Amino acid sequence: YCMSMNTAIAQMSGASPSRGGLVLPPGKYTAEQQRNLAVEAKKDGYVVLRNHFNRDILQKWADAFAPMLQETIKDETESQRDSKVAVGNRGPGRFYITLPFCAPFSDPSIFEDPDILAIVQHLVGEDPSLCQLATDTPIAGSEYQETHRDTPPLFPDMDHETPAFQLAVNFPLCDVTLENGPVEIAKATHTYTKEEGQKQILENKVDL
Repeated sequence: YCMSMNTAIAQMSGASPSRGGLVLPPGKYTAEQQRNLAVEAKKDGYVVLRNHFNRDILQKWADAFAPMLQETIKDETESQRDSKVAVGNRGPGRFYITLPFCAPFSDPSIFEDPDILAIVQHLVGEDPSLCQLATDTPIAGSEYQETHRDTPPLFPDMDHETPAFQLAVNFPLCDVTLENGPVEIAKATHTYTKEEGQKQILENKVDL
C-alpha cells in the first residue's frame, strides 16, 4: 500500500488477529470493527480513523520533515527566481518529497500498525507491499488541485474498474482545518471508470 501525508486518517478500539504469518499486537479495534471499516472503505472508497496515530510520533516526523521541505522550497525557488510561488514538482507551491526509510520515518508503529494492516489485508489480501513512503505538501499560494486519480487503471483496455489494487494511507503532520486545504474525496467513485467518475462530478451527482 502507499503511504503519504497530506490528509487525515483515524481510529477506535480492540484487538487485531494474526495475518499472513505476521503476528500483530492488539490494535485499537476489534476484529469485527476492522472488518466493518474495510467494508466501509470498499463501499465508499475511503475510511477515516480519527486520532489514530500517536501525536508525539507524528510531531517527530513533522520536526524531521520541516528542514527537508524548506530545503526543497529553497532549491525550487532559486531555480524559478521570477516566480512568486516556488514551482514544486506537483505544480505551483506543491511539493512531492520521498522520505528516507530511516528514523524517525521507519517507525514500525506506523507501517506495522495492526488496525491499518488488518483493513488493508481485508481489502487487497494478506501479502501487501509498502511501495512508497512520501509526502505531498501544498504551501500558501498553491493552486487548487482538480479532482483526480493517483494511478492509471490496471487494465486500460477494460471498460470497467477492477477491485482495488493500490491503496493510500494518508495522515497529516499538522492539524487539518478548512483554512489550510484538507483533501476532498468524491465518495464511491472508485467503482467507476475515470471518465464516468469525472462525469458524475461535473454533473454534481457526487458530493465532495
